[in-house]
Amino acid sequence: MKASVASVVVLAVVITAHMVTHFFTGLIPALAPFIISDMKLTVAQWGILVGSGTFITGTFQVMPGILARYLRKKVILGIGHTIMSAAALIMGYSQGFYQFLMGQIVYGVGVSPQHPIGTTIIAEEFENSKGGAFGSFFGLAFMGNLVGPLAVAVLVTSVGWREIMSLFALPPLLVALGVFLLPLQGS
Repeated sequence: MKASVASVVVLAVVITAHMVTHFFTGLIPALAPFIISDMKLTVAQWGILVGSGTFITGTFQVMPGILARYLRKKVILGIGHTIMSAAALIMGYSQGFYQFLMGQIVYGVGVSPQHPIGTTIIAEEFENSKGGAFGSFFGLAFMGNLVGPLAVAVLVTSVGWREIMSLFALPPLLVALGVFLLPLQGS
């Protein structure tokens, strides 16, 4: 069965959203030496920062599933990416451990809708051809893990880590706009 143009658009936007999520997953570790040095963090503090974001991301994935009963899925996913954008700014402007920690927590909340909501949107849109859609959704998203560190490698020589975080607050915001505009029926 051939996918409609609208379905292909949905898949492209949801994959892009997933790629941006993975982009940030690769971005933070690549910036670690610069953040640790600039903020004079200990290795233990850095571990707490990274662990807290991961913990919140995993724990909060239950929430979007519950919210999906009451809100449109594209709204939940779009809000998540808007929150990711805010988290990048919080981290970029943070002046110490606790502010960066708050950014990581906000980031975890923003990222949490990606897997439960993204996969649900794809499952509903591609009822008869889930395999290829899911393969693309998960496989292509990992390109973000590659692009994030490469972007840091290119940019860090000309701008600081704070500017990189501020600059990369934009992609999740653009993705959120695309998600809000998705042509979904009832989602």
